[in-house]
Amino acid sequence: RVSAAMSVAEPRDGTLDASSTAHIPTRDAPGLGRNTGGVRLHRVPNPRWRAVPCASLRAHPRYVALPPVERVLSGASGAPVVDDAALPFIRQHTEQWMAARAGRVTTSTFALALGFWSDEFALAHLRLPLRGRASKEARDAAARDAVSVASEEVRVDAGSAKSASDAATRARCLAAVDAYNAELAAAVADGDDGKLTALDAGGWAVTREHAVAAAAGGARDVACALGKEQEAAALLAVLGAFPNSYLVETGAVALGGGAANLAASPDGVLVFPALGHSDDATETTLAKVVAAGSYERLAKPKPSKQSKRSKQSKQSKPAKPSKDRVAAYHSSPSSASAWPVPDFPQKTRVAVAVEVKVASPFAWSTSGLKSYNNQAQYKVDAACDGAKDHVAPIHVPQAVLEAAALRVAGTVVVSYSPVSGGANAGASLRMRYVPRDDAYVETALRVLRANASAEKEETTTRCRDFDRLVRRTKRIASSAALVADLAPIPIPEGAEDSAFLR
Repeated sequence: RVSAAMSVAEPRDGTLDASSTAHIPTRDAPGLGRNTGGVRLHRVPNPRWRAVPCASLRAHPRYVALPPVERVLSGASGAPVVDDAALPFIRQHTEQWMAARAGRVTTSTFALALGFWSDEFALAHLRLPLRGRASKEARDAAARDAVSVASEEVRVDAGSAKSASDAATRARCLAAVDAYNAELAAAVADGDDGKLTALDAGGWAVTREHAVAAAAGGARDVACALGKEQEAAALLAVLGAFPNSYLVETGAVALGGGAANLAASPDGVLVFPALGHSDDATETTLAKVVAAGSYERLAKPKPSKQSKRSKQSKQSKPAKPSKDRVAAYHSSPSSASAWPVPDFPQKTRVAVAVEVKVASPFAWSTSGLKSYNNQAQYKVDAACDGAKDHVAPIHVPQAVLEAAALRVAGTVVVSYSPVSGGANAGASLRMRYVPRDDAYVETALRVLRANASAEKEETTTRCRDFDRLVRRTKRIASSAALVADLAPIPIPEGAEDSAFLR
């Protein structure tokens, strides 16, 4: 079993952190007052509370893990280059992953480039926090990055040679993934912790001093640190909720077609049994909502009111598309070409992207918990209900872009919390499904091009597209179907019990 000691500071990519736990910041936390003596006198929330390191997740038999970057790029001819074909096989949060994403608009900046954080209508209609407000200059700069694709001459000259190169790169990377997971399975079967460590399966994401610095920064920084550290536990909970499914680790995936310079980095891809191929209630529920979303997108558009009046007696209801057409939409043979897994049985399996959002139970409060000098403290909020029961509108562009880039049926937004109705209960998990929406992406691309244009005037077309996109975002968030509501969830074996570092 992998050690969960807080003194072991090892990021998720497996590389040791050079920082030392001896250098802990002692500056006063904002809002604490100058008589507190700094954060040393205050409770520090533990981001690893009830969490497990990434090695525990990668060792799971139904988790397809990515190998270390060196293994993925070792067979490349010449200097290792992380192109679009190899990018999905590069572990997230590594130096190569960060470098390959430079200059692209990713899911974290997609909403900024669209203008959601700089437009008054979007801020009010989506009820976004004003502290995230951005300038129109920041919006335009991000939009220019989003539409800065290669020139037409470069794309034409690449031709079939690039396609052949991409196929060779994908085959080489898939072989590295298969070999690595075989070694992981052998190490787990033998109970060889030393071999598991040598395989560089990854560790923790947040060091002790970073946790103390987050506590000094405030509850928002604590929530960010908690989100980084709880991701592995959340994905393990997803695997527990889907007993006949498997999760695939993935890096960043570029939006195909050369339409824009966009990339998405989901927390994983869930491959689960199609409708009628599983007896599990949760898997059946997800299969039903995926099929319902596919029917809705593929059905013929409803006639207008004027058309209804003129042809009310002659017109019949649009027929639902066939099951074969629905299956072809969300599990086409090309859908698996964008992420690290071989082709799976198309008629019995369906793939969706997975995006994890961690709800923090830590609150900064002046009630019920006092220090010796009568100052407020961090505490585990007894009123916290655990995982959130909704999809925030600001997360919709991210979910839609991930489904479009990976060419899967949709995205499952997972809300996870280490608590459930109080600190003494287990963890909680709520999952909602956001279907893939190609029309949404097309409208978003038009808005991006308008934002990146040199013309600063707000044209009528741009305003109409943007307003439509904002309203569609709110509708998608409010109509996201509930897939699972599980609580309490057993705490992973070997997880830390202490909610606070001190």
